[in-house]
Amino acid sequence: MTTTGATVQPAGGASRTRRVLRVIRRIVVGLIALIVFVLVVGSIYQLIVGNVPDGRYPAPWRLVDIGGRVLHVNCMGQGPPTVILEAGLGSGAATWQHVQRPISELTRVCSYDRAGYGWSASGPSPRTAARVTDDLHRLLEKSGVQGPLVLAGHSLGGLFARHYAALYPAEIAGMVLVDSSHEDQDKPPAPLRFVLKVLTHSGVPRLFVGFGDRGLDAMYTSNRTLTTIDGEFAGLEESSNQTRDARFSFGSKPLIVLTSGSNNEDPDWQRLQKELATRSSNAKRIVATGSGHYIQDDRPDLVISAVREVVSQSR
Repeated sequence: MTTTGATVQPAGGASRTRRVLRVIRRIVVGLIALIVFVLVVGSIYQLIVGNVPDGRYPAPWRLVDIGGRVLHVNCMGQGPPTVILEAGLGSGAATWQHVQRPISELTRVCSYDRAGYGWSASGPSPRTAARVTDDLHRLLEKSGVQGPLVLAGHSLGGLFARHYAALYPAEIAGMVLVDSSHEDQDKPPAPLRFVLKVLTHSGVPRLFVGFGDRGLDAMYTSNRTLTTIDGEFAGLEESSNQTRDARFSFGSKPLIVLTSGSNNEDPDWQRLQKELATRSSNAKRIVATGSGHYIQDDRPDLVISAVREVVSQSR
């Protein structure tokens, strides 16, 4: 009698399949164990090395008391308007190292470390747009910096800059947004936020921070700085809501929106960047070809040119 239907796999074939699956399983388990080991060792290393005692590295710029705590600010150049450089998440004043001095040849320009970054003392958490705006306003008052101001904000710093301008419009003469965050962009889900927090405290940032100065490298990867990044990340939703509620609109003041060329294939990002350029009747948008998110590093010429143009118009 002839039997038809499913083909019976030879016993040897099933055995080989099981052996392959066992090898794959062992490789996967080994990789997971290796990743966990690296993260644990990196976290212990970060915990030890990142505990930088106060005073180990002298502050390279000015420390200003804003009322019981200090902020670290770097100002150079002369003349109005004063350009205020607002860094993105995880960055401090040194992120503007390629653009600040050239801008200072035209006008006064200040960068600073937000509370908890670098040499600035920590502030209350979560680190929201409202708290950042209040700190910056106090810093400018205590430093004797008066308007008119041109704000230049990168990434999350662009969100903070818009919040500041909405609360103190009389002080603001113009703005440059450098691949700025948008209050309506999608926020990272909770699992991704947890993963990013783990990576942040595992020593990974040390692989990407290199200013060629031991003090800057140490202070921008200190445990205090990393905790501040957590605080700004935790306050991201609230910061977006605060900025949205503040209803930033620039009238006819000069506004230039710089958008990273590497995000050209992201339609949502492009849509939000175009929307930012509608906030002023005197606005234009420039796509930074050949640049990633950090346009001030990849194409500093564009940031310098944009700031100079806004300064000239504001005068």
